[in-house]
Amino acid sequence: MNPNYDCIAVGGGPASFFALLQLKQQRPDAKVLILEKQHRALEKIYLSGGGRCNLTHACFDPKELSQFYPRGSKELRGAFYHFQPSDTMTWFEDHGVPLKIETDRRVFPASNKSESVADALLQSAKNIGISVWTQSEVKTVERKEDLFFITLQNEQTYSTKSLLFGSGGNRKTLKLIHSMGISVVAPVPSLFSFIIKHPLLAACAGTPLANIRLRLENSDHAQEGGMIVTHEGVSGPAVLKLSAFGARDLAENDYQQTLLVDWLPTFNIEQVKEKLLDFKTTQNKKNIGSVCPFENLPKKIWEALLKEADVDENSQWSQLSKVVIQNLIRNLKETRFLIQGKSINKQEFVTCGGVDLKTVDFRTMASKQMQGLFFAGEVLDIDGLTGGFNLQNTWTTGWIAGNGIAKYLKVE
Repeated sequence: MNPNYDCIAVGGGPASFFALLQLKQQRPDAKVLILEKQHRALEKIYLSGGGRCNLTHACFDPKELSQFYPRGSKELRGAFYHFQPSDTMTWFEDHGVPLKIETDRRVFPASNKSESVADALLQSAKNIGISVWTQSEVKTVERKEDLFFITLQNEQTYSTKSLLFGSGGNRKTLKLIHSMGISVVAPVPSLFSFIIKHPLLAACAGTPLANIRLRLENSDHAQEGGMIVTHEGVSGPAVLKLSAFGARDLAENDYQQTLLVDWLPTFNIEQVKEKLLDFKTTQNKKNIGSVCPFENLPKKIWEALLKEADVDENSQWSQLSKVVIQNLIRNLKETRFLIQGKSINKQEFVTCGGVDLKTVDFRTMASKQMQGLFFAGEVLDIDGLTGGFNLQNTWTTGWIAGNGIAKYLKVE
């Protein structure tokens, strides 16, 4: 039987486009098709970076770059030696998209418009002969006689020699993949803030902290960095990183877990004690609440920590007892909060979970469980932190998949 296509990509996201563009570079004669269930393709691109499209991150060391991925770090390290952010930037600049690197190393189109990135992909696909069908949702996939048969919701069926899933990691797609006998890791949210109801935090809502250390109790997950106290709990870079790396532990505990906060990560316990004893001597006549020994600790946090330790802020430093000093040290170095849930961040749509990485050959992005089947992008159990890392995953795995499919078609 002659198939309708050489390759069909399920999902009209950046991974599918990048993979088929690379495939067509290798095999110009290949007949390929992208199927997108929504009314337009590349929706992720249009929404990325608040409509500006943070398309990658200017980190050019594969080892360093891979550390920004809570899941997929090991697999991507090798992949980045084949296609990394510098290659991404070169590709887009060669396709008419001038880029700029911002101070935090995030990379955006110079136009500050996501349309610039989407247009480059759409025009390149058109120029090279890639068909893109929108409002074309896949209903079932069957493999027989070395071909894939894809049936759409309108009951039309199309056959192809190879199949690429370049879609996101939504539950419906993963259920379809699992129905094909492919191993899938159940998706759970990543990158979210913590809901914490506690008097100490309630008194400090809106207070930013430049550097704190967070740890999830009974786990190895810890992060250091900025945090902001919100009306719901805590957010900011350190919280988002911790939620990403601890996503599975948090999900398994139904987002009810103890958070340990070290407000002074640059001080050890002895140094904190020395500082407090020094102030007891040198500031003995001053009120404890009026002067904080730690210049980077916001006054609101200091006052709240005093209250938590049952210290009258109007008392004098000379009145501090050994017991109170020990209480203060404990609270400064390890305040305990119960996480009571996660926030719903509408601007983030990152999940961890997807196709089990152990079942994918990262030299080609081919499935080890089914011949002719390939994966790229967020359909895999890979997720990155904010800053362009998730899109870089799609460019890298898409590029490798495109080359892998080209080799498969040649051998096949």
